[in-house]
Amino acid sequence: MPWSVWDISFDTTTTAAVAGGAGAAVACLTVHPLEIIKTRMQAQVRGVDGGRTYASSLEVAQHLLQTGPLGLWQGSGPVLFRAIVADALYFLVSGRFEEWARSVLRRRLGAAEAILCGVLSACACNLICHPIDLVCQRAMCDPERRPVRWHLGELVRTLGMFGLWRGISASFVLSLIPALQFTAFERLKRLTGATRSGQLFALGVITKICTLTTVYPLIRGKVRLQAKLEKGAEDGSGEAPSFVGALQEVIQHEGMEGLFKGWSGQIAKSALGSAVAATSKEKVTTLMRGLVMKLIVDFEQEKSKIAPGGEL
Repeated sequence: MPWSVWDISFDTTTTAAVAGGAGAAVACLTVHPLEIIKTRMQAQVRGVDGGRTYASSLEVAQHLLQTGPLGLWQGSGPVLFRAIVADALYFLVSGRFEEWARSVLRRRLGAAEAILCGVLSACACNLICHPIDLVCQRAMCDPERRPVRWHLGELVRTLGMFGLWRGISASFVLSLIPALQFTAFERLKRLTGATRSGQLFALGVITKICTLTTVYPLIRGKVRLQAKLEKGAEDGSGEAPSFVGALQEVIQHEGMEGLFKGWSGQIAKSALGSAVAATSKEKVTTLMRGLVMKLIVDFEQEKSKIAPGGEL
């Protein structure tokens, strides 16, 4: 049977996953210096942690730069891997979830339904990405700059294989962040008709700032919980800290304002990163669509050269 143009389909979900991974890679390399600075600020609690503590983001940057400019990219390897896997997997899973939901409901999804699909997708992705996230944070906060494989081995040795998923409840809570942000971005993009890079960049910044400001105390609690897990692994205390306990510790020692410690660094990093990722994703998607259409046109032109009755 002869082929036709309809045999070459454009899988939007797969394309979104590839474009999302590419956008995440660009954003990760761009904003990693801000990522490592805000992580070190969020992980410490004044009067609780031993060793060096930082008074400001500028002090963290100055300390990292003592080893040279590349100090700002400490631990970027696993973070880059995590970003690509997390975003590509999120868009792939959420796209399939939404396709399934639309087929069941037989209509376009509402905002609440789209957010629910996003939350379920993010939770599924966290089952895979949480261990990577735990190792990434440990590598970024290590003053001795030991290799990633050392941190992974230490975590497995002290916590056991399943210990890599300790604290995942906090990640499940934070699954609301990508669901809210990506849903808001897509709705605003459709409402405003934004297509240019500057417009997409602005939408990415706005949606990320609004989302992060709302849920930032939960982010601080998650980072602090992971830091406590690592501290317990190193001193062999065998403690089992909780997400709520981590938040209570911050409030006890730093007050309610402590819940927003590192907020400016998180906003700068995440808003810029999300804007770069969203813009890059849209551009990669457009590029891939153009490539597919060119393949279709070339295919049809080659097909038209074949004599009637012939087959490719």
